[in-house]
Amino acid sequence: MLINNGQNYLERGDIIRNHYKIIERWGEGSFGQTYKAQDTDNLGKIVVIKRLKINNFSGSDLKKTKELFEREALTLGKLQHPMIPRLEAYFIEEDENCYLVMEYIEGNTLDQQELKENHQLKQKEVIELLKDTLEVLKIVHEQGLVHRDIKPDNLIRRAKDQKISLIDFGSVTKELNWRQQTQIVGPIQQKTRIGSMYSAPEQRQIGSAFPNSDIYALGMIAIQALKGSHPDPNKPEIVWNEVPTISENFKNVLQRMTKEEHCERYQSVDEVLQDLHLIEESPPNLPSQSSKNTWLTPIFIGSLIVVASFGIGVVISTNTPKVSRPLFPLPDPTKVVSGTKIKIAGSVTMVALNNSFKEGFEEKFPSATIDLAAYQNKENRGSNYGIELLCQGKVDIASISRSLDKDEKCRDGKKLFAVEVGTDSLSVVVHRDNPVNNLSKSQVKEIFQCQISQWTDIDPTWTNKNLEIEVLNRPPQSGTYNYFQEKFLDNKDFCPQGSPNYRNLKLLDDDETTLTNRNFTINQIGYAAYGLTDFSRLKRLSIDNVKPEDESYPYQRPLYYVYIADSPENPSLPVKQFLGFVSNFDQSPK
Repeated sequence: MLINNGQNYLERGDIIRNHYKIIERWGEGSFGQTYKAQDTDNLGKIVVIKRLKINNFSGSDLKKTKELFEREALTLGKLQHPMIPRLEAYFIEEDENCYLVMEYIEGNTLDQQELKENHQLKQKEVIELLKDTLEVLKIVHEQGLVHRDIKPDNLIRRAKDQKISLIDFGSVTKELNWRQQTQIVGPIQQKTRIGSMYSAPEQRQIGSAFPNSDIYALGMIAIQALKGSHPDPNKPEIVWNEVPTISENFKNVLQRMTKEEHCERYQSVDEVLQDLHLIEESPPNLPSQSSKNTWLTPIFIGSLIVVASFGIGVVISTNTPKVSRPLFPLPDPTKVVSGTKIKIAGSVTMVALNNSFKEGFEEKFPSATIDLAAYQNKENRGSNYGIELLCQGKVDIASISRSLDKDEKCRDGKKLFAVEVGTDSLSVVVHRDNPVNNLSKSQVKEIFQCQISQWTDIDPTWTNKNLEIEVLNRPPQSGTYNYFQEKFLDNKDFCPQGSPNYRNLKLLDDDETTLTNRNFTINQIGYAAYGLTDFSRLKRLSIDNVKPEDESYPYQRPLYYVYIADSPENPSLPVKQFLGFVSNFDQSPK
């Protein structure tokens, strides 16, 4: 055994477990070392051994750490993908150190080959790199693992087929690293940076990691590939004018991948892949266009995220058919009156769209203001309240997440018209640890009418002690409430009094975001706008085996701006100018 600076190293020729013969030491960290070795019981097969040092722990900490290691090793064993090194074995030796034996992947890491300093890749090459890596990362996240150490030297271009392999697995190693450093420095740990220069802020600052922490790191790698220079760990903010010219939509994707706040990033690998595929299908340097003639744009609402699909100015009213052209033209900047203020209120689902349109409109017309102050009053939130405030003359536009009823008007007879500005996939949500991933529509109906009381009636394998289903419902003034009642309950009542599970019905307050801010438990079920689900706690269920992300998902609802006018073409001038901007959103000059 070689001693070096107080570290115990395995030497070339050392034998572990009677048949793993050390060839060379590859690397080390505070958690242990990595070695290349031969399996003498398997015709000298080359393997990679990760030696995890846990002998600094004692008592209950040591016991918990061993349990953690064994649990994570079992999970690693479930990772079955050609681009992921296979777990060959795991064990704990008498020296209280843990060992992972992984398949050896022959090839060059990205830092050895295509991501060398001063070597720049083109947008198309970077997108291909992202797609290949994301497809592998998807398998990891589906098993409940976070890699925690995505960086160029953990991505190998496999020699035999030039495909990307993701190595250095075992999130346990990073968690052990975190635990050890916490023991050493105690409370000061909050200020200690953990991880590589690619690591997400939450990893560097407090040691926490989420699935989209891996997405952040991959986004940083993509930016390095474009720039030809490594990230500066002392300057984590990205200077975008240093990044070579790329399409606006690809820039949007990278910006969203690398948001400082993890809740503002993409919440799943599928979301990133979807936007990358849209970019490839679109002409270069133009907004990505889907098969439904809608523009896909990422928007940020506080700490939540919604991907909004912006329509092309389709107008709906009680007397006006759909038209496939913008009703209002993009306004001439010289015609927007200085001091113009447009007040908007209504659906919480629409807050993200409102913020995005506000930012774009005020940037293009600096003398104008989009006033969203009404949203600060919780009592004024909801589609119905938005229409009420519009009819009272307190706002200029109501944002709603339901359709206008036939012949719906203000009480005083004023006509209402609605412009479709986006779509939303209404999602049924549960805790991310809930084993249920799919429900039939009939099961959703029975659950939200409190006819089913226990999760074992849905999934007989349910093992959690709390079997009772707790149903979360929204207030009736919410457009989401109305849409859910129409589509899932066939306009029947939620949980009629006296129904079998009525006592487990809970009403949320009028702020839809409470669904993501509450301590959502494993036995609860609710529903929310697609973008108002927080993947750090929740997951969206498939309905009849169709995911909310799928184009064929049947519960996609239009989102509207409603205004008062004598005819659809004749709102007030400020409203007409704003809707002209919205109708041409992302098609206007940058």
